[in-house]
Amino acid sequence: MSAMTGREIVLMVLRNIGEDTDETTYGEYEEEILCAVNEAYQEICAHRYLPRREAEVELGPEGEDRIEENLLPRDVMKIMEIRDEMGRGVGFLHKEGSVVLKRKCRHVFVNYVYRPEDITAQTEPILPKEYHAALSDYGAFRLMIPGGKQRQARADLFYANYARVMGRITPMEDRRKFVGMYR
Repeated sequence: MSAMTGREIVLMVLRNIGEDTDETTYGEYEEEILCAVNEAYQEICAHRYLPRREAEVELGPEGEDRIEENLLPRDVMKIMEIRDEMGRGVGFLHKEGSVVLKRKCRHVFVNYVYRPEDITAQTEPILPKEYHAALSDYGAFRLMIPGGKQRQARADLFYANYARVMGRITPMEDRRKFVGMYR
């Protein structure tokens, strides 16, 4: 299975719900489907996949025991670890618009969970490619749930498949790797 762009995910949703995949139909549904897919995508990233980055923060020549929020990248969702320039861990806690460090440091490296950009027609999710098709299941679920009982029954199947697959996802930096997750 190859990585899917937002456009390919939308087209898969349209095929799953029995709609045409021509440009007119795509244009009618694109915004609604991408909105639903991005909702699931952000939820999975924030609570299960936990994508991480590291930022270097300069605190001053004398050293500081506080990092103001404006010194951190805008996409920080949760700080996981802070290390000093020697690579030693630094204890910290969040306090009213800043992060208080247990000791003064001049230079720190902040490892954090970040919020990825929303999926657009041209971009791919940061999730491993094995999970991309499950995002289309969620999109199909959201489109079909407002319908009649038969449509809702089909929608439940799409949601069950989405939940089953996404339930297996592990954090980004987890050492375990799984093969054939989408089955």
